[in-house]
Amino acid sequence: MALDPAWVGVVGALSGVVVGALAEGIRARLSFQREKGWALEDERKQHLEDTYEALEQFREIYGLWYASALRTVATSEPSALKLPDRAVPWSHMQMLVHLYLPELKVHLKDIETTGPALGGAIADAPRKALPSAAHYAAATAPLDHAYNDLDTAVNVMRDKIVELSDASSARKAASAGR
Repeated sequence: MALDPAWVGVVGALSGVVVGALAEGIRARLSFQREKGWALEDERKQHLEDTYEALEQFREIYGLWYASALRTVATSEPSALKLPDRAVPWSHMQMLVHLYLPELKVHLKDIETTGPALGGAIADAPRKALPSAAHYAAATAPLDHAYNDLDTAVNVMRDKIVELSDASSARKAASAGR
């Protein structure tokens, strides 16, 4: 039994349409997934940038308080340094880490320990300072130690943010090359 050439043409055309539609559907789905992945990477990168900015604001505020305390201890007079009017961005940084960047929780915990320790040392330093150099050293040693601990914790978290941002960029670039 021979097939009618007209039917062969119709079946061939319909098969071509089905295969073309399937191929286009697969391509569209892959394209959508790639673009969605890019959007997620862009959003993650924005959260990393926001966390980095909050971390630097944190360092700036504590750095000014540290410098003010050192001046107060050195001169036995209240510091004339202009201290920031804004609060330390604790809640903003905690929100970013806990909601969007949970891999930074261990670093945030270090900062949550060292920040208040520096605050306590800042408050204690002027009370411990007396006119002699020995008393000055005794008053500033805990302050220096607390500031260095905080600075180290901030640097470690900042470096981790940069590492995560670089990895995000690499993932996006790799998906673009597919």
